Amino acid sequence: MNSYQEPKYQTKGDQIINRQSGDAIPEDEPIFILRARDRHAAGLLRLYATLCQDPVHQDAVFVRALQFHNWALSHPDRVREPNTSKDRGWTSQGIMPPPTSTK
Repeated sequence: MNSYQEPKYQTKGDQIINRQSGDAIPEDEPIFILRARDRHAAGLLRLYATLCQDPVHQDAVFVRALQFHNWALSHPDRVREPNTSKDRGWTSQGIMPPPTSTK
């Protein structure tokens, strides 16, 4: 995954790593991915940015929302209503994975 596609995180093997800190997201921490093709994503990012207290982070989120918006304007044929179903990765039902060994 290149830095334009995802500027904050990168993948290394089966881990998602913060590009700045080098820290991996723990396997037991849920994450949620928004894609620019989701017709609600840019608006949701703008709303999220208004809730952020750190002005630097807030600006970064607003920029990302604008990138999502501009991508959607450039690719209207690829924008759609989200359509995940329960049998296609909808939820883990809150079941945490077993702990990984630290040996």
